[in-house]
Amino acid sequence: MEPTARLSSIQDDIPVSSEVRELESKLEALDGRDLYLWSVAVLVAVIVSAGFLALAVPQLRSGTFEVSTRYLPALFFGFVVLVILVNLYLLEQRLGLKRSRLELIRQLIRSEAAELMAQIDPLTWRFHLRAGVHFHDGSLFTAEDAVFSFERALMPPSQRQFVLKGVKRVRVVDPLTIDFELSEPDASLPQKLELVAMMNKRWAQQHHVERAQDFNARQETFAVRNANGTGAYRLERYEPDVRTTLKAFPQW
Repeated sequence: MEPTARLSSIQDDIPVSSEVRELESKLEALDGRDLYLWSVAVLVAVIVSAGFLALAVPQLRSGTFEVSTRYLPALFFGFVVLVILVNLYLLEQRLGLKRSRLELIRQLIRSEAAELMAQIDPLTWRFHLRAGVHFHDGSLFTAEDAVFSFERALMPPSQRQFVLKGVKRVRVVDPLTIDFELSEPDASLPQKLELVAMMNKRWAQQHHVERAQDFNARQETFAVRNANGTGAYRLERYEPDVRTTLKAFPQW
């Protein structure tokens, strides 16, 4: 089983680039456009209401309310055309805003992702880890834990070796940064890494699970029924095919 943390622990305190700030400003501007469109809709409703009131109030004051039938077709036609035109305008503007917002979000994600990871050269990927992430035993998640986890996945009898095919070496750059050295270029490496669980190195050594479980030999290790992850819930008890008990992790 070995449920543990994932490499999706990406650093929160990396300085935000000017490009990301510009994209965020554009998204805020689109929110302002939303308010503008709602204002137009309210204004049209007020104008239409004012027109009817201007027609009705003088007659109501006199105690009667009569509209010559010769004006009714023109009033009705004008009202319908106005409503249709306003709705078409608002719909077109809303669709345009939606397209713009989605495109800006895509650009923002790409820009932020570029800050979280980088391809140093065709055979080297660099990843920044999130600061302040705790394992369920209270210890901090560091680059040393990440490197240990990937090296563990690269060694037999791990069944995650296929995920890291082409990875020659994983090394620590600093406490929150790791590098992957590849034997050949691999553009899909970031997506593959999500399949490899992160483990606390000290915890693994303490419980003698430096190597992955040998599923083919039906090996039973401490990590089969226990875990030390970083997620929102901590594993309290695991009984295969019977019960799994989780408890909220306050440091998540």
